[in-house]
Amino acid sequence: MNNKKQKSCRAIVRKPILNNNYVLVRIRRRLVKELIDTESVTTIINKKIARQLGLKFGPTDRTVALYSANGSRMPVTANVDISLYFSGLSISHTAKVVKKLVHDLILGADF
Repeated sequence: MNNKKQKSCRAIVRKPILNNNYVLVRIRRRLVKELIDTESVTTIINKKIARQLGLKFGPTDRTVALYSANGSRMPVTANVDISLYFSGLSISHTAKVVKKLVHDLILGADF
């Protein structure tokens, strides 16, 4: 068991839900448009955005295969830990990192 304290990222909701699907969250001083998708089995983040935010990439189970709504494969390259803040409530969560994701962040059913 790894006893090292993992550095997490804080996200703060600053805007109301847009078009009933999106929430703007602040992650490390940057606003990120988060898609709420209850049909997605897991929470995923765009690899480019994760790098720009300076998130620490952790290991992932390489046997996990994710597929988009159109059936194309989305390889998971890493996991990142983030903290989401909703009206004073802090929720820590792990997101899977995907290289070519249309959205910045998708909050899935695992949330």
